[in-house]
Amino acid sequence: MKKIDYTKFSHLVKKALSKKIEMKFLPKVSFVNKYKFFVLYVVGFISLTLLIYLTIPFFFNYNSYKGNIEKKIFTNFNLKAEIEGQIKYTFIPSPRISIKNITLKNFPSIAKKRANVQEMEILIPFKTLVKKEKIRFDTIIIKDAEIDLNLENIDGYFNLFKNFKAKPIIIINSKLNFYNKKNYIASIENIDLKYKDNNYLKKTTLKGKFLSDELEINLESKIKQKTLPNILKIKLKKIGLLAKLTYPSTNDPRSGNIQISFKDNKVSFNYLKNNKFITIDKGKIKNNYIDGNIIGKIFYNPFFNVDVHVDLNQLNFKKVY
Repeated sequence: MKKIDYTKFSHLVKKALSKKIEMKFLPKVSFVNKYKFFVLYVVGFISLTLLIYLTIPFFFNYNSYKGNIEKKIFTNFNLKAEIEGQIKYTFIPSPRISIKNITLKNFPSIAKKRANVQEMEILIPFKTLVKKEKIRFDTIIIKDAEIDLNLENIDGYFNLFKNFKAKPIIIINSKLNFYNKKNYIASIENIDLKYKDNNYLKKTTLKGKFLSDELEINLESKIKQKTLPNILKIKLKKIGLLAKLTYPSTNDPRSGNIQISFKDNKVSFNYLKNNKFITIDKGKIKNNYIDGNIIGKIFYNPFFNVDVHVDLNQLNFKKVY
């Protein structure tokens, strides 16, 4: 019986299959070669048109339009801005105008007037770039700002934020200074703040450095649900301090409830603030040693004084000794 050469047979099968594959993909390769210039033309045309559209705002004279930009900043972001520097446009990484040296009049400075914002970027919707007068503002990014707050005007700041409503606001690499009259108290540095209002939930998040610790503040207000309270949380990570302030949805923080947790210590109480003192009611204090109730008053005007009474329910002597 004649022996079959399987090696030769396998070679013939592979050759036949390769020809079949070449014939199978030949029409597709021909199609790509035939229309590749058309595809490149369409892509190039679209890219050129897009580039021309994005560069239109380069020809606007923004510096002669400062007054209108200041009005738009107030209308969209509720910020009273006075522009002192130059205004430029860029489309990298997205369409926006960049403004140098701005004073925010919402927060009067303790020192003499100065440009307390080094740079401000305002993001512009893509579809509003054609005409300078029709440009809309979407988001504002504030960079390298330094804002002074006088604790004597704390009620005024509360009133400012009480009905505050704006488009998204971002503040980065900034500093917040606290004063009592002209006396410096403390600062929050390296601030990273984000404010967003979607008509249902108003949320503000602030992160920064306070007294060499990592500070985080979160404020949430449910706009449509008036029965739910506003919640303010303050956290200092290194020392383990967590404070939670709950106050009515009317945005009046002069009354509410405070809960403070510091390591093994827990304190909670209701408070009511007026022009001279803060009343503490239904307070509780608890740790490994004591468990009791607290009531009293904290006076701050004209002088600071604490008049608080603690009624102990339990004292753990084993823990003390």
